[in-house]
Amino acid sequence: MKVLLVIRWPVGGIRTYLRYIYTQSVFKDCQFTLIATDVDFKDFAREYLTENQFEFVFTDDNNKALMAAYKQVLSTNKFDIVHAHGFSSGALMASLPRLMPRRSVMTAHDVFLPQQFKGYKGKLKLLGINLLFSRFDHVLTVGADACKNFSEFIPALPQRKIKNIDHGVDAKRFAAAEVRNYRAEFDSQNRRIIGFFGRFMSQKGFLDVIKAMKLLSARIAPEEMPLVLTFGWGGFIREDYALIDQLGLSDYFRQLPFTDDVPAAIKGVDVVVMPSRWEACGLLAMEVLCAGKPLIATNCIGLRCVVEGTPARVVEPYNPNQLADAIQAALADEGTAFTDFQQEAISRFDLHRPAQELYRFYQAILEGAN
Repeated sequence: MKVLLVIRWPVGGIRTYLRYIYTQSVFKDCQFTLIATDVDFKDFAREYLTENQFEFVFTDDNNKALMAAYKQVLSTNKFDIVHAHGFSSGALMASLPRLMPRRSVMTAHDVFLPQQFKGYKGKLKLLGINLLFSRFDHVLTVGADACKNFSEFIPALPQRKIKNIDHGVDAKRFAAAEVRNYRAEFDSQNRRIIGFFGRFMSQKGFLDVIKAMKLLSARIAPEEMPLVLTFGWGGFIREDYALIDQLGLSDYFRQLPFTDDVPAAIKGVDVVVMPSRWEACGLLAMEVLCAGKPLIATNCIGLRCVVEGTPARVVEPYNPNQLADAIQAALADEGTAFTDFQQEAISRFDLHRPAQELYRFYQAILEGAN
């Protein structure tokens, strides 16, 4: 089976999807050609995607370069399936209707928000997106909420052409990880540790963590305040940490470099906070639950469907008061509910299931069943 993958923005969840799904043994008989803009992606792709199974076509970071490569590859190769990952990739492919191949697929790795389509211009934009995405033979989503969201915003694509395949994670790796000893690293044996693993973007809700810690600082003695660990750089990190300084909270936050060993990092904290405003699929929540660690999550699209039926404490997004209460309660709890739930989490979220479902979906397309 020969599959062409087209990716305009190979970042975040799309990178995780490629690394998790396409490296599974079920795809051993597939040959992939991957066209992607090189947004610091080349090294990642060559590290995690085997070159004997993947042919890489990296382009400059712009639409014109990606589309030129797409046209060139299609003119010289035949593929069984052409699969765009992400809204931007799908829109670019569909903007060339004469080149839209048979068996065209797009995976939606994000969700639409009402504020994106306000006013007359917003309505025109949504109409154009409907026209573009209706040209695909199939659209896949990565979670139940994302599937419902796509159907609501893109009614031009018949429901029968939209299929949800819940995402998954490397469950056993997170379950078996060694614990990173942050208390020893920070010479802070008596402090409880909170992990925030999101990016410094509005979507991830880090401002709510800052506000919640300010509320907790009025309730808890300074020597008993928990320590929040954050990871990586980029986004609004400078602005966020400037606010932390301004509010007098610097003693309660530590910024650490990005870590490749996320399972050990998760195992090393007492509770993980995930105050997202929206998600397509809350992968971090799956990872935390598979690690058997306490989780505080929000009741937002794409995350609520992941934590439903789990022991995660759920608060409303944009609500620092609820978040502060949940943190205080979680740190007073021994967290046994999460260790008890761990095996169920592993079974529920293991990535072998979505990989097998995607492979069966590809086969069904080839056999004409879809």
